[in-house]
Amino acid sequence: MKVLTEFHQESLWWSMKLLLEDRLGWELYRPIGMDWYNKGYYRLYGHLGMKDPYGWLAHRYLEDTVYGYDKSTRMAYGVETRKGCDLFPHFKCLTLEEAKDTQFDYIICGIKDNERYLKRFRDEFCPNAKLIRHVGNAGDVVDFDIYHNVMSSDKQLFPYYQCKNKILYHQEFPLSLYTYTKPSYNYHIYSFINAIYENALANNQIGIWREYEHELLEYELRAYGAFSEDGKIYKRRDLVKKMQESSFFWQYKWNDGYGHCHFNAGALGRPILTAPDCYSGKLGEELLVDGETCLIDNGDRSDMFRRIRYYSREDRLETMCINMHERFENTVNFDVEFRDVIYPFLERCVL
Repeated sequence: MKVLTEFHQESLWWSMKLLLEDRLGWELYRPIGMDWYNKGYYRLYGHLGMKDPYGWLAHRYLEDTVYGYDKSTRMAYGVETRKGCDLFPHFKCLTLEEAKDTQFDYIICGIKDNERYLKRFRDEFCPNAKLIRHVGNAGDVVDFDIYHNVMSSDKQLFPYYQCKNKILYHQEFPLSLYTYTKPSYNYHIYSFINAIYENALANNQIGIWREYEHELLEYELRAYGAFSEDGKIYKRRDLVKKMQESSFFWQYKWNDGYGHCHFNAGALGRPILTAPDCYSGKLGEELLVDGETCLIDNGDRSDMFRRIRYYSREDRLETMCINMHERFENTVNFDVEFRDVIYPFLERCVL
């Protein structure tokens, strides 16, 4: 089986690789080259004149995020393989012209703005390919006239999906890498939220972060991620080490539908600091028990800071870490979910 999906989020791509290639032995491809954009088969923002008039964002995902690409390396049938960064899967990439000559069995659209463009590609070049819409962000709207198959990690909107075939599931990540370790530090609060400043207008996210910096002077606070203060960590092994180095994950993130870092914290056994409405009604709520696996900010920041200091004592922090890891293991089982939910969904997919 051959599957085409766009690349716009690393953890989502890895979850697709684990599912489609590692579990099923299928072939997973992504678009490469600006022809996809220039000839109207790929968009990341549909209203180009307003949001991306020069195609920079498209260039970022069609050209720039192919780590360590070596043009001399080519696979059979002319398909170029771009090397992944350390501990990140290699990409199988197709130019538009190469993709036109490939008969895909499935085409997966992972973002609203690409819906009609990937359908156009399907209709023109591989009309027997089944379209799947993947939803990972909270509030992502789907065109059900086009996409009859939806795999979603957005629990809030899932009951309202009007489509023939749908599942709610957890996006997989490698548990051989994300393993529990006993906390080594008591006073490390780390955020792994991308674009923490771009999200500042939503719920005063950056203002809350600054309060933490101002009030918790004895703590080491770090904001890792693309467009965040301490930058993006590209080597996945190094990223996981930083996550293991943290005492608490700072997860004041309102637009998480699934939340990879949220579930990474569960697998690693690190308690979360968050607000009550960040994960209410979402999949991530499964992991949250205030005072056991997380600390929930009720709006009284001084009380929140008092509780953080209380639970930072070595024995209390270790108990929270163990609780979080056990909560994850009792909640998420990728093997069972693949067998009972995802595989039957793929079998049921319709044109």
